[in-house]
Amino acid sequence: MKPRRRLQALFVMVFLCIVWNMSLTLRAQATVQVTTTADVNLRAEPRANTQILTVIPAGTALPAIGRNQPTTWIQVTFADQTGWIVASFLTASGNLRTLPVTVGQTAPTSTAAGSAAPTEGVTGTVRFNGLSVRQLPSATSNKLGMLSAGTVVVLTGRQGSGNSLWVRFSFQGQDAWLAGWLLKIAGDVNSLPAIETQGAAPAATPTTPATQGGQSRTNQATLVFANQLATTLHIVVQGPTPIDVNIGPNSTLSFTVTPGNYVLNASAEGRIGVNRPVTLNAGDQFTWTLHG
Repeated sequence: MKPRRRLQALFVMVFLCIVWNMSLTLRAQATVQVTTTADVNLRAEPRANTQILTVIPAGTALPAIGRNQPTTWIQVTFADQTGWIVASFLTASGNLRTLPVTVGQTAPTSTAAGSAAPTEGVTGTVRFNGLSVRQLPSATSNKLGMLSAGTVVVLTGRQGSGNSLWVRFSFQGQDAWLAGWLLKIAGDVNSLPAIETQGAAPAATPTTPATQGGQSRTNQATLVFANQLATTLHIVVQGPTPIDVNIGPNSTLSFTVTPGNYVLNASAEGRIGVNRPVTLNAGDQFTWTLHG
């Protein structure tokens, strides 16, 4: 009888250890809390254009219970409904990658040019705060919102290349666009489907700053922005060659643009910017020095 009792005692100890480890795992997962940074859609599945269960108000704290493989969608429970939120609209108190993967790859999303499957292996990391999200791949397109530095998004399409590259991603359940030259892209961007849209405009081409007062020998003009502030500036230029870019503190950027009438706007940390009109002829260079 003694060997049997020893075997029973050993079985009970092993069972208790398993239960204890499961409890610790669940407790660790429960510590991951997320807070919405905007009014976001709670969707039935982790992909755009699926059923919207409800809208979760900005500033709502929720326990995170799961994620998809690339951690671009987070599973939560809100008002007795379990669904999915785009991770770029959440701040987390813990490491989201410790959550269990509760779904496989995302399904195809619809686009203006047809349906194309997202390429999960290609992502973009926002390099500057206040990056504008556009409805179309153009700096003059409707602004849907902004992303903060460090935000990672899954890219699903592209238009243009190099300093004129725009990339598509899912923003609050709809297709949206980011300036590709303001992202750190991981993966082969050329593997993304090329998307044809209407209303897109070419981006300005950054160049090496020209000598003050010098003139270009081409039929183009030059815009130079000299940021002498100790904060990042958001520059938006309306005109024949639109610009939508962030410039770091105490730095200078130069752009080759098409001659014509422009309106320059600079803003910092949510403050209202200043509109400045300027007319550029072929060969002109205009330098805008921004200081306190």
